[in-house]
Amino acid sequence: MGIYTLDNSTTTFYAPLWTENYQQFTAALSDDKRYKISPKKPVPQYLLPYITNIFCDDKLFMEFRLQPEYFPDISMFDSNFNEGGSAELTDIRVCCFSTGCILLEFKIEYHNLLLDYIADFSYKFKNANSKDSNHPEKVRLIDAISALMPPKANVTSFFDPSNFKNDCKMFHRIFLKDSIEEEELKKHLIHLRRGYHREFPIPRIDDTFDMLFSPYDYDNWAGSQEGIVN
Repeated sequence: MGIYTLDNSTTTFYAPLWTENYQQFTAALSDDKRYKISPKKPVPQYLLPYITNIFCDDKLFMEFRLQPEYFPDISMFDSNFNEGGSAELTDIRVCCFSTGCILLEFKIEYHNLLLDYIADFSYKFKNANSKDSNHPEKVRLIDAISALMPPKANVTSFFDPSNFKNDCKMFHRIFLKDSIEEEELKKHLIHLRRGYHREFPIPRIDDTFDMLFSPYDYDNWAGSQEGIVN
């Protein structure tokens, strides 16, 4: 694949968690000095009324943000970047729903990183149980997630290595500075939507779950059960 530079590109990784007690979980985060409750924002009017109600009612939904000084170290995931390229953890949100579902969101911003290396980074970061054999002293993502949860949070992770449930979901938002050939673009989209290493062979498209969509020449989407890229 060719070399392409990026501009204002990000990936958000979603780690699913579960709690049996929404009130206890949100109370634990409220009492934890590391977190701040996100202020309520105006909800777009085009959303269905019952969805609007969910995001406006603390009994149904609450969002917390981890303060930057408590961000975990992510250096174990960037050992193979191009010279001058880097990935920065810029935001961690905890989205709590009264149903018990919790989404822990990690937002990564890329600086001077070539397109090829985003797939590599995603492959390493999304696997919550992966361990860096070159740096065994560094924690896995699942360990970092556990450390972010207050002791009284009473939360359960969906990640289970015995059942091969290891991966975060992803949303890549990528802006290319350079033009790119259609076939090469397709290869990048397929790798990124799955979070596959760039050296992996192009996977076969699953017509049931995989999606490639281009509403405009400059706007390209791809999706799978693992993630979405735009």
